[in-house]
Amino acid sequence: MAKGAPEREALIKLGLRTDDKVTRHTGQGTASIGFVFENAYLELLWVEDEAEFQAAESAEFRARARWRQTGASPFGIGLRNRCGESHPPPLSYRDQRGEWMKPESSVYVIEDTSPHEPEYFVVPPYMALPAWVGKVDTSHPLGVRRISRVEVTVGSKGAPHHRLSDFGVGSGFNFVSAGSQKPLSHAAHTLRRSAHVRFKRGSEPLLRLTFDDARQGKTADLRPDLPLIIKN
Repeated sequence: MAKGAPEREALIKLGLRTDDKVTRHTGQGTASIGFVFENAYLELLWVEDEAEFQAAESAEFRARARWRQTGASPFGIGLRNRCGESHPPPLSYRDQRGEWMKPESSVYVIEDTSPHEPEYFVVPPYMALPAWVGKVDTSHPLGVRRISRVEVTVGSKGAPHHRLSDFGVGSGFNFVSAGSQKPLSHAAHTLRRSAHVRFKRGSEPLLRLTFDDARQGKTADLRPDLPLIIKN
């Protein structure tokens, strides 16, 4: 996103509601706003402080922030523990902590995924949707309530340099050369089995969100403002 996420206007014009509350991630150099639904929220993230961002974030995340130039995926898929507690995922991960977070809490970021794919992470309970219920308005002029399907296009155009860790080494997948289509990560396969997330290949990153099983029979393509297609 550009600073301040002016791209939000494309979503607002479509009929989605945000309270415009900005969450600043002190120490990481980023900030975000959210569009909240009954079972998930859509978050727009941007670089608020360039110097802080460059010092704090990984090269891969910096590539995601410049996705139009690098070809990395600009998407992240946040997960939560259904039990309401904070447990690490059954995959290789790293703890990400920030000054803006509550003490002794962290986000678990899944490792060994390709920059072609979204970033996958598990949030602590106070960041998860149940903590927002009753505090924000989940109604939208567009008349949508729930995200019923997520489809992520894994792009390849202008893709960043591949590393061994991008190919799921040690996760039961064969190594594939950088010039060919590599397999999805273990995390992607796990999501595909356990959540309403599907993956497809294409030339550029794209996110398709379906609301309420597309009962209204409408489709909105928000490109070039956002790499996003909404079906409702």
